[in-house]
Amino acid sequence: LVLCDPLGRFEKFFYQENYCGRPPSREDLSPNATDDVPPRRECWNSIAQALRDRELIKRVSISTHLDRMVRNFGERLIVVHQGLLRENPRWAFDVIATFLGVPRFPVDKRF
Repeated sequence: LVLCDPLGRFEKFFYQENYCGRPPSREDLSPNATDDVPPRRECWNSIAQALRDRELIKRVSISTHLDRMVRNFGERLIVVHQGLLRENPRWAFDVIATFLGVPRFPVDKRF
Protein backbone atom coordinates (compact mmCIF):
# COMPACT_ATOMS: atom_id res chain seq x y z
CA LEU A 1 0.00 0.00 0.00
CA VAL A 2 1.44 3.37 -1.01
CA LEU A 3 0.25 6.39 0.93
CA CYS A 4 0.34 9.99 -0.08
CA ASP A 5 0.88 12.90 2.27
CA PRO A 6 -2.39 13.37 4.22
CA LEU A 7 -2.38 17.15 3.80
CA GLY A 8 -1.60 16.77 0.09
CA ARG A 9 -4.53 14.35 -0.21
CA PHE A 10 -6.81 16.83 1.56
CA GLU A 11 -5.62 19.62 -0.71
CA LYS A 12 -6.38 17.56 -3.84
CA PHE A 13 -9.82 16.68 -2.51
CA PHE A 14 -10.47 20.33 -1.69
CA TYR A 15 -9.58 21.62 -5.14
CA GLN A 16 -11.35 18.82 -7.00
CA GLU A 17 -14.52 18.66 -4.96
CA ASN A 18 -15.12 21.52 -2.59
CA TYR A 19 -13.47 24.69 -3.83
CA CYS A 20 -16.05 27.44 -4.35
CA GLY A 21 -14.11 28.76 -7.32
CA ARG A 22 -14.82 25.59 -9.34
CA PRO A 23 -17.83 25.95 -11.60
CA PRO A 24 -20.53 23.54 -10.42
CA SER A 25 -21.00 20.39 -12.45
CA ARG A 26 -24.46 19.27 -13.58
CA GLU A 27 -24.52 16.80 -10.63
CA ASP A 28 -23.85 19.65 -8.18
CA LEU A 29 -26.96 21.50 -9.18
CA SER A 30 -30.48 20.93 -7.96
CA PRO A 31 -32.83 18.80 -10.11
CA ASN A 32 -34.49 21.92 -11.57
CA ALA A 33 -31.13 23.45 -12.41
CA THR A 34 -30.74 26.76 -14.11
CA ASP A 35 -27.58 28.78 -14.42
CA ASP A 36 -28.57 31.03 -11.52
CA VAL A 37 -29.22 28.16 -9.06
CA PRO A 38 -26.37 27.86 -6.56
CA PRO A 39 -24.63 24.50 -6.14
CA ARG A 40 -26.20 22.07 -3.70
CA ARG A 41 -22.77 20.95 -2.40
CA GLU A 42 -20.89 22.70 0.38
CA CYS A 43 -17.83 24.64 -0.63
CA TRP A 44 -15.10 26.67 1.00
CA ASN A 45 -13.12 29.64 -0.23
CA SER A 46 -9.82 28.40 1.23
CA ILE A 47 -8.15 25.29 2.57
CA ALA A 48 -7.87 26.99 5.97
CA GLN A 49 -11.65 27.39 6.01
CA ALA A 50 -12.17 23.77 4.96
CA LEU A 51 -9.80 22.50 7.68
CA ARG A 52 -12.21 23.87 10.28
CA ASP A 53 -14.93 21.51 9.06
CA ARG A 54 -14.59 18.34 11.17
CA GLU A 55 -17.04 16.37 9.03
CA LEU A 56 -15.06 17.11 5.89
CA ILE A 57 -11.83 16.02 7.59
CA LYS A 58 -13.50 12.76 8.66
CA ARG A 59 -14.68 12.13 5.08
CA VAL A 60 -11.21 12.65 3.65
CA SER A 61 -9.35 10.79 6.39
CA ILE A 62 -7.76 7.48 5.50
CA SER A 63 -7.31 6.34 9.10
CA THR A 64 -10.45 4.19 9.22
CA HIS A 65 -9.59 2.57 5.89
CA LEU A 66 -5.99 2.00 6.91
CA ASP A 67 -7.07 0.53 10.26
CA ARG A 68 -9.40 -1.87 8.46
CA MET A 69 -6.65 -2.91 6.05
CA VAL A 70 -4.25 -3.57 8.93
CA ARG A 71 -6.90 -5.74 10.63
CA ASN A 72 -7.68 -7.62 7.41
CA PHE A 73 -4.16 -8.09 6.06
CA GLY A 74 -2.07 -8.05 9.23
CA GLU A 75 1.57 -8.90 8.53
CA ARG A 76 0.80 -9.26 4.81
CA LEU A 77 0.49 -5.46 4.51
CA ILE A 78 3.36 -3.05 4.02
CA VAL A 79 2.73 0.68 4.05
CA VAL A 80 5.07 2.93 2.07
CA HIS A 81 4.80 6.69 1.79
CA GLN A 82 4.92 7.81 -1.85
CA GLY A 83 7.46 10.49 -0.96
CA LEU A 84 9.93 7.73 -0.10
CA LEU A 85 9.50 6.27 -3.58
CA ARG A 86 10.53 9.63 -5.03
CA GLU A 87 13.25 10.54 -2.53
CA ASN A 88 14.98 7.19 -2.14
CA PRO A 89 13.54 4.70 -4.65
CA ARG A 90 16.43 2.22 -4.37
CA TRP A 91 15.92 1.82 -0.63
CA ALA A 92 12.10 1.78 -0.94
CA PHE A 93 12.07 -0.94 -3.61
CA ASP A 94 14.65 -2.98 -1.71
CA VAL A 95 12.41 -2.87 1.37
CA ILE A 96 9.41 -3.91 -0.73
CA ALA A 97 11.38 -6.73 -2.40
CA THR A 98 12.56 -8.00 0.99
CA PHE A 99 8.98 -7.83 2.30
CA LEU A 100 7.80 -9.89 -0.69
CA GLY A 101 10.63 -12.38 -0.24
CA VAL A 102 12.13 -11.76 -3.66
CA PRO A 103 15.71 -10.75 -4.53
CA ARG A 104 16.60 -7.09 -4.43
CA PHE A 105 16.96 -5.24 -7.69
CA PRO A 106 20.36 -5.33 -9.42
CA VAL A 107 22.76 -2.59 -8.32
CA ASP A 108 22.79 -1.07 -11.82
CA LYS A 109 18.97 -0.83 -11.97
CA ARG A 110 17.80 2.80 -12.24
CA PHE A 111 14.48 3.94 -10.82
